[in-house]
Amino acid sequence: MNNNLRKGIWSLGLGILLLFLLPASVEAEKLFDVPDPPT
Repeated sequence: MNNNLRKGIWSLGLGILLLFLLPASVEAEKLFDVPDPPT
């Protein structure tokens, strides 16, 4: 029971972490996306 509860909390925490990380990584990608210099 206790082990199962811990697993649930871990999966919940990982899900929340992913929800925060996905938009953050998209924003970071936009931020660090250097356009090619015009030739």
